[in-house]
Amino acid sequence: MRSSRRSRSEAWSRPRVDAIEDRAEALIAVGEDIAAVQDLEPLVRGDATRERPTSLLMLAFYRLGRQSDALRTARRHARHLSQQGLEPSPRIGFLEERILIHDPTLLPEETITPEQIRPGRSIRGYELREEAGRGSVGVVYRAYQPAVGREVALKVIDPGVAGTPDFVRRFAEEARVIATLEHPHIVPLHDFWREPNGAFLVMRWLDGGSLADRFGNSWEPEAMARVFDQIGSALGYAHSRGVVHRDVKPANVLFDAGGNAYLCDFGLAVTGIELALSVGGCTGRANRPMPPPS
Repeated sequence: MRSSRRSRSEAWSRPRVDAIEDRAEALIAVGEDIAAVQDLEPLVRGDATRERPTSLLMLAFYRLGRQSDALRTARRHARHLSQQGLEPSPRIGFLEERILIHDPTLLPEETITPEQIRPGRSIRGYELREEAGRGSVGVVYRAYQPAVGREVALKVIDPGVAGTPDFVRRFAEEARVIATLEHPHIVPLHDFWREPNGAFLVMRWLDGGSLADRFGNSWEPEAMARVFDQIGSALGYAHSRGVVHRDVKPANVLFDAGGNAYLCDFGLAVTGIELALSVGGCTGRANRPMPPPS
């Protein structure tokens, strides 16, 4: 009797699951990726081995600018399959590879010219709020990612730089290396991609200003020592991973609201190869006088 009840439950649930997957696929086709994620996440949580909802969820996450969530979904799928002695299908593997290289064909067909990149516009799920800095090779914006409810710093590299052969050849590989840096005092690189209209890097937003903003303030020895310890630790960790900063300066040291220091703008200077990608100093610089450190 118990087996019969389970069979009837499975027979009822399968058409419903298929209908939800069909709906999610249709939502993605019309650009409703947030709604598709809301439909798909419960399915994948319930059964992480199913290929179709997994691939649809990966695609929806990627189109929302949530590359890390897309890749995390693929890894969870592979882990659950391995527990059953199985491997992901070539379809999942191919999709994961395309997400890793930021394949633009996975995105909605929308072309934004450099002139259209300005506050008030959205790029890959990031809403540009205000210009935070401008340099010789691009602009930094304070942006908002509604899919995860967080503020970020979005760097837009000028097409004239992003289109050079050296940049095209090295950008994705070196940015991936920097994105693997996980240290409490290194500003994390959340996302990155390149398009014909430029290259884009998404980082944590910090609104405590930079070390350059604090010049002229009086410093307590303990506060100064804390900055040196935090930044020195960040540099030591990066060097242990084969990453050289090459542009350590006060403008590239940021603070959070608690006065903790963070190193940013590695400039994609990996394993001795330098690409000049610093844009207007660091990300998240505050346009107001900074209080002295406590």
